Amino acid sequence: MVKVAIIGGTGEFGRLFARLFKEAGHQVTITGRSVSKGEKAARELGVEYTSDNVGAAGSADVVVISVYIENTVEVIEEVAPHVRPGCLLMESR
Repeated sequence: MVKVAIIGGTGEFGRLFARLFKEAGHQVTITGRSVSKGEKAARELGVEYTSDNVGAAGSADVVVISVYIENTVEVIEEVAPHVRPGCLLMESR
């Protein structure tokens, strides 16, 4: 089982990736700025939620960045130093 973190997992693309990885049998954690929106999405998808991007990325085997394009570089700069060696870091668009 692969541990997957979807940074920005409460949006349309993030939810799509979370659903696909979950259906493939992987452990999925989503993040998002809004706790209430994140917890709701996590319940609906059957995945975990956290508001901690760095923590989610640091414990994952695959990290998918799925945020608004204008925030992508900032989020990558935030989480990239914390991913484990061998982790796949990708952008969703």
